[in-house]
This record gives sequence, C-alpha cells and structure tokens, in this order.
Amino acid sequence: MRSPLAPWVLAASVVVGAACKGPSAVPRTSGAGVAAPVRAKGWVNARYEITFDAATGGRDPDDVVIDARFTAPSGKVTTVGGFPSRGHFKVRYTPREPGLHRWSIRAGEDAREVERGELDVAPGTSRGFVRVDPRHRHRLEYEDGTTAVILGENRINVYDPTWNYESADARSYIERMAAYGMSTIRVFILADCESEAVSGGYQIGCLERAPGRFDERTAEAFDTIFDAAEAVNLDVVLVAYSIGFTPAPETWRSWDDNPYSAARGGPARSPKDFFVNPELRAHAIRKLRYISDRWGASPRLLAIDLVNEPEWDGPIPESAWMPWAKEMSKAWRSFDPYGHLVTAGPVGLHWNLDGDERPWYASPLNDTVQWHLYGKEVYDPHALGDAMTRKVR
Repeated sequence: MRSPLAPWVLAASVVVGAACKGPSAVPRTSGAGVAAPVRAKGWVNARYEITFDAATGGRDPDDVVIDARFTAPSGKVTTVGGFPSRGHFKVRYTPREPGLHRWSIRAGEDAREVERGELDVAPGTSRGFVRVDPRHRHRLEYEDGTTAVILGENRINVYDPTWNYESADARSYIERMAAYGMSTIRVFILADCESEAVSGGYQIGCLERAPGRFDERTAEAFDTIFDAAEAVNLDVVLVAYSIGFTPAPETWRSWDDNPYSAARGGPARSPKDFFVNPELRAHAIRKLRYISDRWGASPRLLAIDLVNEPEWDGPIPESAWMPWAKEMSKAWRSFDPYGHLVTAGPVGLHWNLDGDERPWYASPLNDTVQWHLYGKEVYDPHALGDAMTRKVR
C-alpha cells in the first residue's frame, strides 16, 4: 500500500506459489540493512511471494509504502505493491516468460531500495490467465488458447464453513467442486462488518473493518481460497463490494454495519453517497489496490467483480453505481499488471430503478455481461440465453 513511510528491511524470503511448489531462498542480511540478493528458481505463470520485515515508524502497517519492480528477460517491467502480513510485509508476483527476472523493492517517499533479488524462471504447465478471445468476443480463453468454460457456483461466503455443505472448510469445498467437474467459484468480500449470528459480532469475509484498515484474518481466508483454487485449477470471480448497503431495519446486509456508514463513524452520509461522493472514491480505489496487490498475481483470479446487485442492496440506482463502476474499472486497470477481466453484477434489465445497465454492458471498461435472473427462467438455459440476447440488443 501507499504511505509516506520508508521501512527498513531486516531479512527476506522467496517462496514459489501454492500451485507449483518449489525451492525457497532466505538471504543473509547485510550490515547496511539491505539483505544480500535473493535467488530462487520457478516457473512461468506460477505465483511467487517475497516476505520481508520492515520498520513502521509508529505508523499503521497498512500505510507503509511498498513498490516492487520486476524486470523480465525481454526488458518488460512489472510494478506491483505489497501488503502487511503477520508482522511482516509481502510482495506477490507471477512471471510471464522464462529466463532470469531481476527485482527490486523500494519503499518510502524517497523510493529507497530495501531489497533486491533474482528469479530464474523455467517454462511451466499453467494455462495462464483468462482473456476475452480477440477473434470471438463472446468467448473466454486461457492464454494457452484453451477455451475457458464457466461452470460453477455463486458460493458467496465459502470461507464460512457453517454455510457449506457438510460444514466443509473452504479448501475441501473447492477441491470437491473441482472433483465434480466445476471450473469457477464466485466469492464475496462483504461490506457488512458485523455478524448477528456470532458472539462478539466478528464477520468473516469483511476485509475492510475501517476505511483503509484491512483485516488479516479475513485476508488469510481469501489466501486459502486462492491457494486451493490454484492447486486444482479452479477460477475465482472476486466481488469487491457486496452485502452492506441496505438501511435499517435490515441486519444481514446492513448499511449501519458498513465501515463507511456515518452510524459506524465512517465518512458516508448514505449508501448512495458512498457511490456518488468523489471524495469517497479514493477509499474504494485504495481497497481495490489492496486486492490487486494481494491476489492479483494469481492466474486463477478470473475477474474482479466490482459490486453485487446494487439495485437490491441499497437500493443504489443505475445513475449512481454505473459511473462509479467505470471509475473503479479505470483505476483497477491502471495498477493491475496482469490484465484481469473487470465486471459488475447488477440484477439485470428486468429490475431497474432509473434507467438500465446497457451503457455499462456496452462500455469498453466492462469485459463481461452479468445478469442475475432469478426464477423459473434460470432452469431453461436456452430460454434464458434468448431472453438476455433480446433485451441486451
């Protein structure tokens, strides 16, 4: 994340991602405070994680500046941020080409180098990231040319075993999905930060408990989801904002439990204000940056889904959420070096408040169309496809 603080590094390690386990390296620390260069081996499209220690200078770890720069053999430079984790800091990176990748981590306003190293990357077996097929715009494909078939579950809080079949943990549930032939899971990051069902009110799934403050327990739950997804080649659609914009007396998706609500000490006067107030959009962009830094390096992140069903959770009208979504999409693309798909999950053209979603559907800032159609039509996919095609056109 970004801040005016310059951390100093004590030691670092590099670990190959969960999908392709391999060697790690722990360097010696030099007397000057910058560790000797880290060297490791790995594979194309396998996620790497660099862990290092840094002084916070009394600042919150979420405010520490981390800027990592990776130079590929071709000369292409990839820049990513980092994040705090269990008293340390981490940077994640996925190499896209074989050969020697050199990296440097800089911190603080003076961009002082605090860590450097090399990755010797061999060709791998990963299918790569998901893309829109440029020859057939209604088709998704992996970078190796394989068609990406989307078949799975909207398993919104798979990190909570009490909601899972047979109370399975997230890793077991994802492994079972893959064993049944599914390819995709859609998961929510919750905006409602208080559980009425749990003693003490802790809500697993709420990543941002106060503006700019990210919950490590929930973040690690999402780490587990991506580790499991990479191990079984299951793609993840990650919803950045969901469940938490509906005023009282609602309790399950309560605006009063949203960290941006004035009732909770936040800066937004109303649910709509969160979407239309330009001053608040910087907060939303910061959260997206954290998501990109922490999970964007995973090839199994199929898409970032900006918001779920705003017409029902709020309700937030199209005139409010669509301009917000376009700005969030621009921001995401500015710091996502891997080109993940961007989408949003409105209810659809059968349920509108002040216009409809067609401007968003047609926008180049939107990569895939979602329509959350409930009812008997869902069970006839051909009729559903025909209805969607008629209405979108």
